[in-house]
Amino acid sequence: MLHRASRVLLRTVGTAWLPSVPGEEMPLPPDDWSALLASLVAGGIPVDSVAIHGRTQVHRESFSLVTIGREGVTAFVRVADRAALDAESRSIAMLEKFCPASFVYPRTLLRGSAGAVEYAAYSPVLTGFHSPPHSPKIGPVVADIQGALANLPKPAGTPPHWVPIHGDFTPWNLREHRGELVLIDWESCGWGPPHADEVLYIATARVLGLRVPDGVRTDEAAEFWRDRVGGSLRGRDDRLQKAVAKELSITDT
Repeated sequence: MLHRASRVLLRTVGTAWLPSVPGEEMPLPPDDWSALLASLVAGGIPVDSVAIHGRTQVHRESFSLVTIGREGVTAFVRVADRAALDAESRSIAMLEKFCPASFVYPRTLLRGSAGAVEYAAYSPVLTGFHSPPHSPKIGPVVADIQGALANLPKPAGTPPHWVPIHGDFTPWNLREHRGELVLIDWESCGWGPPHADEVLYIATARVLGLRVPDGVRTDEAAEFWRDRVGGSLRGRDDRLQKAVAKELSITDT
């Protein structure tokens, strides 16, 4: 896997700096690894070299890689269980139909299996330098999320006033890149209290020392995330997890 410093650079400045990774430990058995790369090439994605990106949420049996061709980055590939990939593909299909105006998102290029591996390849929307946005207007972003996911299946027992949510709406997933907002990681979409996405973004932005955007905080949304934040942040820096949980415990309504 890439070393910790490389993972930080990958999240911060993108992948243009990354060389091939010969000698690095492969995250799959050799046969599955070869089958995955062959399947990507057969699906039309050039692969001259790859950068392996280990996920920081260790409870997820998954990893990501960036494929690089002669002209640069060709795809962002996620290897995960079928349910997670199906959920993300479904959300992205809804985005494509809705055409949000406030952000850019990755498009699905290829969805398949190779050996024992399930994978999805997405368009490389983050290449080169990208960063958390400076004081973003998250209201239009949240409105587009809700509009795009309006037909998301609603589990039995969902409170009638709940709304569609991104589910991991944080500064590490909302990025600013070449003057545009880019929103990635769509596998956690679901339903939650009104303003749930805003509450999570504001809490994590405040903890990370970023400029906090305008947004509405409700006790219901804060409680919703307090019940879930341990699972969604598990494997990230423990101090971050504790700080976000503490921030969500502050009531200011």
